[in-house]
Amino acid sequence: MLKILIAIATLPALLLMLLIYKKDAPKKEPIGQLAKAFALGVASIFPALGIELLLSALMPEGLSALEASCYDAFVVAALTEECCKMAALLLAVRKCRDFDEYFDGIVYSAFVALGFATFENFTYILGAGDLFSLMTTGLARGILAVPAHFLFGVTMGYFFAHYRFSAHLRGLNIMLALLLPVLLHGTYDALLMYSDTLSDDTAEGSLLHLAIFVLFMAFDVLMWLWGLNRIKRLRQLSIEQHPEPQNPFTNRTFPL
Repeated sequence: MLKILIAIATLPALLLMLLIYKKDAPKKEPIGQLAKAFALGVASIFPALGIELLLSALMPEGLSALEASCYDAFVVAALTEECCKMAALLLAVRKCRDFDEYFDGIVYSAFVALGFATFENFTYILGAGDLFSLMTTGLARGILAVPAHFLFGVTMGYFFAHYRFSAHLRGLNIMLALLLPVLLHGTYDALLMYSDTLSDDTAEGSLLHLAIFVLFMAFDVLMWLWGLNRIKRLRQLSIEQHPEPQNPFTNRTFPL
């Protein structure tokens, strides 16, 4: 049972970390630095939980179901968690000499985000109860929640890299590194949270449920397209930033 729990909780994050590690070019980051980023992502969940409890207690009274869902999604969850992950990212790359390429921004941010997502996965799966609930919860979160945290991390890392290595619009880039993940995270959570408040007892409720599901799936696909495009663009920038030296003995134009 314990082995099943560990596998379900960690496998999605491990696969995504392997994906981003294989994409890292032209120079791989040290495993020790990546482990540090992952550990800081795990640690960031503890202050996040404390702040979320406080913000939940401060929720204004008299909110509609939609307003309460948006408060929970954008203020309690998204703003708190992305701020804590940003703090973890700053600690991970502080005095890190290996952070010397554009793509490193995505690598370190993704590892921080997946550290957070992995520990969060454990908390949800542990509360699932029986084995069937554990499996369904783990499967749903492995397909949706963990990749979502990964994509929030990719977005944060993309703009953080531009803040770090580009001389232009540094202030805007560091703001976007936080604000865009918050908007993506908040929208993702708000759609799910509001959907949970709806009843299927009426035709109107069922139709609204279906509309939100379609909107959520479209939003998830768009996040993946955006994220994969950011990965491709930043990887190319890193290759241009540090091109591999040519071997003169394999260069056809090298005079003999």
